[in-house]
Amino acid sequence: MAKTMVALFEDRSYARTALDDLVRHKIFTGRTHLEDYSSGSMADRLERLQNIGMPDIHAQAYCEGVLRGGGLLIADVDEQDIPEARAMLQRDGAINVQERILAWQQEGWRGVDVHAVPPVAKPV
Repeated sequence: MAKTMVALFEDRSYARTALDDLVRHKIFTGRTHLEDYSSGSMADRLERLQNIGMPDIHAQAYCEGVLRGGGLLIADVDEQDIPEARAMLQRDGAINVQERILAWQQEGWRGVDVHAVPPVAKPV
C-alpha cells in the first residue's frame, strides 16, 4: 500500500536532487511532484496537505517553508520502502519540520499567512 511522503528542502534544487534519487532507486509508486512558491496558491497548497491527513500545524509549516523559498517534494511510496525513502530524503537535506516549527514559534510565528507573497523570489 502506498503512503504519501512530504519533505521540505531549503530550495527547489535540493528537492529536485531528492526526487532524482527516489527515481534512480525506484522508490516511489509513480505519483511525485515538486512545488515551490510559484506552484499555485498557498491556500490551495495548505488545503491539499490537510486533505492527505497531515496535521494542520505541519501543513502550515510546509507552506511556510515554501513561502520562505523552500522546495517541497511530495511522493507516493510503498509502505515497505518508507524507511529507505526517509533515510534518502534526510541525506539529501530534508528539513526536520518539527524542529523548524519550534524555531519559528520562538521567533513569534503562529501559522502561515496564505495571502503572503514571498519576500524575495529565488531563481529556480
